[in-house]
Amino acid sequence: MGIRSNLHTEVREKKTYLPPVAYWLSKEEKKKFYRRLSNFRGPDGYCANISNCVSLDPPSIGGMKSHDHHVLMQNLLPVALRGLLPRGPRLAVTRICNYFNRLCQRIIDPEKIIKLEEEIVETMCQLERYFPPSLFDIIFHLPLHLAREARLGGPVHFRWMYPFERYMKTLKAFVKNFARPEACMAEGYLAGECLAFCMEFLQKSILVEEAMTGNEDVETTQNVLEGRTLHKAKEVSLTDKERDVAHRYILMNTVVIDPYVQ
Repeated sequence: MGIRSNLHTEVREKKTYLPPVAYWLSKEEKKKFYRRLSNFRGPDGYCANISNCVSLDPPSIGGMKSHDHHVLMQNLLPVALRGLLPRGPRLAVTRICNYFNRLCQRIIDPEKIIKLEEEIVETMCQLERYFPPSLFDIIFHLPLHLAREARLGGPVHFRWMYPFERYMKTLKAFVKNFARPEACMAEGYLAGECLAFCMEFLQKSILVEEAMTGNEDVETTQNVLEGRTLHKAKEVSLTDKERDVAHRYILMNTVVIDPYVQ
């Protein structure tokens, strides 16, 4: 009995430490991640105001539309996770984000699409290595087929649902009687079509003033896409190394510099 009691006390005195999983973020890292998203200042029309969807206390994010998730997945997530996760899971997340970013380009090279089909398989294997099996349902494996669909059907932006979702917002604006939403949409659509049909035969009459978008009255002196920002600019002082990196990035992604790069 004395030997058994001594063994039990020795086992209790030994403290085991279970380290967190590779994809786990501490409280400070979560605050830093959400702070980076809240400080994002994008151009007008690029996406919604993501800072309104981010809460710092408690750290959470919600209320984002499908296009906002699209922008978050392609461009913001790799930047917001920089320096927070270990190299393995961070590289896997960056590769899946880069896959969607390259897949949704306006111009697609068929030879590069074949390479994307091979790379996405390796990326999914990396994700399965670091993340739990509960994450990998049938929806998570659909990206394996997107590259082949783009190779057979052409660029993605001709087949995605964002134009139809924007038009659904126009139809929802016609609803005045929520008990009969379909009838309100049909009447509003017919009224718009009748108005457009009549305007073709009334060329000399006074046209109806259309609502201007947020950037139509912005005068541009050069052939550059300009617009208003969502928030006031924030002054940031860069080091010499950061300034050189930003300058090199802009040069390498400018069309004028492409002949020199080649």
